[in-house]
Amino acid sequence: MLEDKVIREGTYAFDPERRTLARRYGAARRKWLVLHEVLILGYLILWLLLPLARSLEDAILRVSPSLYVRTALSLGLVLVGLTLIDTVVGVLQHRVDRRFGQSHQDWEAWATDMVKVLLLEGGVALIAFEGIVFLIAHAVPFWWFWAAVVAALFFFLLMVIAPVLIAPWFYSFEKLEEGEVRTRLLQLAKRAGVPVVDVYRFDLSSRTGAANAAILGMGHTRRVVVGDTLLDRFSPEEIEGILAHELAHHVHRDILWSFFMEAVFLLLGFRVLAWVLQWPPVAAIPVGSPRFIAVVLLVFFLLQRGMALLHNMWSRNRELLADMFAVHVMEEGHAYARALARLGDQNLIELHPPRWYIWLYGTHPPLGERITYALAWAEMVQAESDTVPGAGNVSSASAQISNHEGGKNS
Repeated sequence: MLEDKVIREGTYAFDPERRTLARRYGAARRKWLVLHEVLILGYLILWLLLPLARSLEDAILRVSPSLYVRTALSLGLVLVGLTLIDTVVGVLQHRVDRRFGQSHQDWEAWATDMVKVLLLEGGVALIAFEGIVFLIAHAVPFWWFWAAVVAALFFFLLMVIAPVLIAPWFYSFEKLEEGEVRTRLLQLAKRAGVPVVDVYRFDLSSRTGAANAAILGMGHTRRVVVGDTLLDRFSPEEIEGILAHELAHHVHRDILWSFFMEAVFLLLGFRVLAWVLQWPPVAAIPVGSPRFIAVVLLVFFLLQRGMALLHNMWSRNRELLADMFAVHVMEEGHAYARALARLGDQNLIELHPPRWYIWLYGTHPPLGERITYALAWAEMVQAESDTVPGAGNVSSASAQISNHEGGKNS
């Protein structure tokens, strides 16, 4: 078993109790995840089938002659049901998170976050639907293409401004004090050729017991953010390894590739939507009505689930390459495997979740596979460093990964 191998390698002794909790926690989270998607799908279909939807359309038509006011009212009606589903399932998930110690929020703080998310998502949805209705109402040629272009640019803008305007709405950030961790992380980012404005500490413990770190933003807003739960419980070497993994995504341009795939998805989604809206049973639905809103959401929901299968396959591969990069740039590769194992225990991550879940929802390979590969790569790097000076630097890591990708493609 992996647990035996990790202990034998002297990497980390898994906590048997945490392993049991991780399996129970994962099973509970999967149940509510699937329930949420089934409820969303059923709810959108009901809008297209129930006679009540037509009655509501007539009522909205009498309220205002303005197409854009009617669109806003229709969107509000549909969002009421979606919000109810999100709230009910969210309550069930939050109860699970609290029971397993993965949430530190009381119900008031949790509800406050839910309201913030609703305001953000509702605002974005209103802008999106008003834009779609405008393009269709004015018969703009190739409206679906222009809708996709604007949506992609808006998505890119969110990536840039997220650490400056959105993330501070949920967390408190402060520059990390001078010390070994800050020095290590800034030097690592410099060696990797990924410029960052600074390293920030944020109060992750105010919401969860899980540990995490990330690189947020693009260009002049890109910064390293490290949760206080990671800083307080992990060694500087382990934190450096976790950040090396995050830096790898920027070194490999995974962020730009993700944006490109999102743009392709938006283009495909709006093109399919244009076809669906021309289908006679759907063409009779008034633009901007609740049923129109439901059709748009249903098309993108189904396409997103289909595209997610392809994106997740790509993502799992990129995550493994990022792990390989992290092991190569660490002076002691076993420290990265130890960091993954400790994250697994602290965050209650299953080592080997069900295959169907990985296939449908897994953006990362199973943690057990990642640790196994990390241990194997650590041995390879150690053997290389014994014979080739500098085998563990960033340039060597990039060369090794290029060889790995080339071997896969040959």
